[in-house]
Amino acid sequence: GCFGDAIKLTPWESFTKDMILLVLIGVLFFYRKSFNDMLPVRTGHVVLGITVLLNLGLAIYAIRNLPFVDFRAYKQETNIPKAMQASEPLRYQYLMEKEGEIHEFDNYPTDTTYIYKDIVLLNPEAQAKITDYSIWDTTNDDLTDQSFQGAKLLIVVHYAEKARINSFLEINRLIEAVDDQVSVMVLTASDEATFDAFRHEQQLAAPFYFADATVLKTMVRSNPGLLVLKDGVVLGKWHNRNVPAAQHVLDLVSR
Repeated sequence: GCFGDAIKLTPWESFTKDMILLVLIGVLFFYRKSFNDMLPVRTGHVVLGITVLLNLGLAIYAIRNLPFVDFRAYKQETNIPKAMQASEPLRYQYLMEKEGEIHEFDNYPTDTTYIYKDIVLLNPEAQAKITDYSIWDTTNDDLTDQSFQGAKLLIVVHYAEKARINSFLEINRLIEAVDDQVSVMVLTASDEATFDAFRHEQQLAAPFYFADATVLKTMVRSNPGLLVLKDGVVLGKWHNRNVPAAQHVLDLVSR
């Protein structure tokens, strides 16, 4: 639904919500001539204007920076390795058919006369919150676990050709200032040849690795964006318009 990760709804819940809103909007539409103004016309226009400006300002700020509240799986203080694991053992129920009747089993039956129909997860809330985080290098070696070791500064570039290049001067200064104490990893969904050329153009002096584009956009919407991890825990994340001071990054990883 349109609430995204802020209010998680199943498809049927979202559909039901839309139907209820449609009925309420229908009431407003059909009885629109019966309503009286709550405020004088001029006051109403002022209130409407202020509301539009506030909403427009909030939208522009959220686009040019990161949102005020992060509802995504990689929000600050998230322990990524822990979020990749189920919070408790997942429990399933198997629906099997025999002689026209449906039977429920906690374990898959050994009786081959039962016909499999469906499987139901009984505790979906225990599922891992992150299921697709993966990092690999140019030789396809998996470096996911390596990204959880010690202090890491992740420079996320969804696609090189769409990145805001004006920010790389500040990013390069940050890398140079923290490189002795923080391991820098550049993550991208661009192909190797494209990003290697881009890296040289921007003088990005850090090793680059690959990740899925959707995962990178979920981690941080900004292109490029920055995250600081320590042992896999997200300590900070920034839009490229708000590149942090080197000392701030060092203070985060030293705590």
